[in-house]
Amino acid sequence: MASDLQIDIRRRADGVSRGYKPNRGRSKMNELMESLTRSIGDGDWTVRRGAVEALGNIGDEKSVQLLIDALMDMDRWVRDGTIEALCKIGEPAVLPLIGALGNKYVRDEAVDTLVSIGEPAVLPLIEALENEDVRAGVVEALGRIRDARAVESLITTLERGVGYVRWYAANSLGEIGDARAVIPLIKSLSDQDYYLRRRSAEALGEIGDARAVESLIYTLSDSDCEVRGEAARALGRIRDARAVDPLAAALFDGDEDVRRISAEALGRIGYARAVDPLIDALYDESWRVRRNAAGALGKIGDARAVLPLIDALSDDGVGVRTEVDKALGGIGGVAVVPLINTLMEASAAMRDKTVYTLGGIGEPAVVPLIEALRYPIDTNVRDKIAAALSKIGEPAVAPLIDALDDRDSRVRCGAAIALGRIGDARAVDPLISTVADGDSEVRCGAAIALGKIRDPRAVDPLISTIADVDRNVRDQAAIALGEIGDVRAVLPLISAFADDEPDVRWDIAGALGKIGDARAIDPLISALGDDDRDVRDRAAEALGAIGDSRAIESLVKVLVDDDWWVRRGAAEAIGRLGDAKTADPLIHALAKGFGGCAIRLPKRGGSSPQ
Repeated sequence: MASDLQIDIRRRADGVSRGYKPNRGRSKMNELMESLTRSIGDGDWTVRRGAVEALGNIGDEKSVQLLIDALMDMDRWVRDGTIEALCKIGEPAVLPLIGALGNKYVRDEAVDTLVSIGEPAVLPLIEALENEDVRAGVVEALGRIRDARAVESLITTLERGVGYVRWYAANSLGEIGDARAVIPLIKSLSDQDYYLRRRSAEALGEIGDARAVESLIYTLSDSDCEVRGEAARALGRIRDARAVDPLAAALFDGDEDVRRISAEALGRIGYARAVDPLIDALYDESWRVRRNAAGALGKIGDARAVLPLIDALSDDGVGVRTEVDKALGGIGGVAVVPLINTLMEASAAMRDKTVYTLGGIGEPAVVPLIEALRYPIDTNVRDKIAAALSKIGEPAVAPLIDALDDRDSRVRCGAAIALGRIGDARAVDPLISTVADGDSEVRCGAAIALGKIRDPRAVDPLISTIADVDRNVRDQAAIALGEIGDVRAVLPLISAFADDEPDVRWDIAGALGKIGDARAIDPLISALGDDDRDVRDRAAEALGAIGDSRAIESLVKVLVDDDWWVRRGAAEAIGRLGDAKTADPLIHALAKGFGGCAIRLPKRGGSSPQ
C-alpha cells in the first residue's frame, strides 16, 4: 500500500500536470520539485517510485538529469518507473541520455530508455557515433530501434570501428535486417576477430539474403567451433538448397554444438537429401544431436525415417523421445503399420511408448489399430491398442462403434474397451446391445465400458447381466453398477449376493458400498460372516463407506476375526463411523494386531453418529 507521502506526492504532481494553478504560483512548483528531489533519496522504494512517476507526469526537462541519476537506483521497480518517466518527457531527454551511455552504471537503462523513446532518438544517436565514449551504447540502441536510416552509419562502424564496437555493429545490422548490410557482413566473415566472424554469421542469418549462402558454406570450415555453429544456424534460416550437402557433412563435425545446430538447420531447409545423414545422426553420442536429428526428420517427413525413428523410441536422452513422437506424428499414416508391428512384438516398456506415439498420429491410425485387434494377441497388447485408440479420442468413436458389429470377437472386445476409455455418450446404446453378445469376453468388455461411461441408461441392461453364466461378466457388471451409482441396482445386487463365486460377492459388496443405500446394511452385515476373508473385509469397508451406526455392533464383533486382514478392515470401518464407544474394543483388538497397519481410533468422549 502506498505511503501517505507517496499519495501526497502523486496528488500534487497530478494537480500541476493537469494545469492546476496554486495560489502561490511558481513558488508552489518550486516547493513541489524540491519535495520530489528529496523523495528520490528516500529510504522507502515506494516513495522513490512515486517521486519519479510524479516527475514524469510533470514533464519538466529540468528534471531529466535527476531522473538519469535515478537510473542507478538499487530497486528494479524504481528504475523501471524512471525509464517510464523519461519516456514521458521524450525528446528533451534524448541528448542527456546519450551522454549517460558513457556511464557504465546507467548504460543499460539509458539504452532501454532511448529504445523506448524510439524515432525521435535516431538522428541524435547517429550523430553521436562520432563520440568514442558512447559509441558502443549508441550502436546497440540503433540496432534495437531498427530504423533503416542508421544502416550506412552502422556499416561504417562495422568496417572502421575498433574492438567490441564492431561486434555491436554486426548485431545491430542483423536486427535492422537491411539488405545493404549483406556484403559488408560477408567481408567480416573473414576478419581476424573470431567474435566478429561469429556475430556477422548470426546477422546474415537474421537478414536471410541468399547472397550470403556460399560464404556461409565456406565458414562451416572456420577454425572456431562457435563461428561454424553460427554459420550452420544462419544457413538454416536462409533455407537454400545449396547448403544441404555441406550441412550434412557438418553432422560429423568434431564439436557437438555444430552437429546439433546443423541437424536443426537441415530440418528447417527440409530437403529429402538430408534424410540418410540425419538417420545416421540418430545414433550420435550426444543426446542433443539425436534430439535435433529426430526433430529434423519429422519436419522433412520422409518415410525412410520411420523404422529408425521407431528404434529411437527407446532412447533415454533428454527430450529425444518427445521429438521422435512429434516426428512420427508428422510423418503420419506411413508410420502406423510399423508402429503397430512394434506394439505387438516389443517389450512392455516399448509398448507404452509406441501407444503414445500412435495416439499422437491421430485419425490415420484408427482403422489400422482396429484391424490389429484381429491378430492373436494377449490381453496386455489388446489393452495397449485400446489405450492408443482412446488417446486419439473423438475421431475413433464412429469406427469403434462400427467395430462392435465385427465378425471377429477380438475386434468387438477391443472396440468395447476402447470406447469405455474414450467415454463418449454416443457409444452407450451400441454398448448396451453388446452386453448381450454371444462371446463372454465381449460382454465383459461392454460391461467394463459402460461402467466407465457411467450413463444411467445402462443400469437395467447391467442388472440383467448380473445373472450372466460367465463369472467374469457378472463380476464386471457388479463393478459397473457401483461406478454408475444408481439406487435402482441396490435390490438386484442384494439378490445376487448369494453368488457362488467369491470374486463376484467381493465386487457386489464394493458396489453396494459405492451406491451408499441403507437397504444394503443388513445384507452387508450378513456378509461379515462370509467364508471368504476378502468378502468379509470388503463388506466391512462398504459398511464404513455407507456410514450407518446400525453396523457398529456387528463390526465390533469382527474385531476378533481369525484373519488380521479382516480385523483391519473392520477397524478401519469403525474408525470412519467415529463412534467413541468403540474406542475400547479397538484398543483391545490391538493386542491381536492388524498386520502392521495403522488404524484410526475414534476420539474418547465424542458423540455417536445420529
